[in-house]
Amino acid sequence: MSTALEYNPFIPSVLDDYPLDPYEFRLYARINRRGVHGSCWESIANMARATKMSLAKARKALNFLVACGLVTKSERKGKTTEWKLNHPKNWLEKKQLARLRKALKQNKNTRKTRERKF
Repeated sequence: MSTALEYNPFIPSVLDDYPLDPYEFRLYARINRRGVHGSCWESIANMARATKMSLAKARKALNFLVACGLVTKSERKGKTTEWKLNHPKNWLEKKQLARLRKALKQNKNTRKTRERKF
């Protein structure tokens, strides 16, 4: 039986210090753990179920990870989407994340307003 000292998961400081919310961090970790050579093909529904979050919350978190460059999303016709981790040099600068969150929220609110009009 292993002890806590034998089990030492490593989270690099560049990731730990990046201002992700718990949902975004959890999905990033899921993609990393499930991935082969940095790519994961798990469906969003399965990721949401496994991480105990709603499908809507998982989609929102994944969209944010893609928007800030932590993850690349590649649609595959007839197959699940490929999620690929990007090198930290390709991530959006930390100081830009608040602006990105605000822009994504405004975009979501604009879509809701348009949908209600019709």
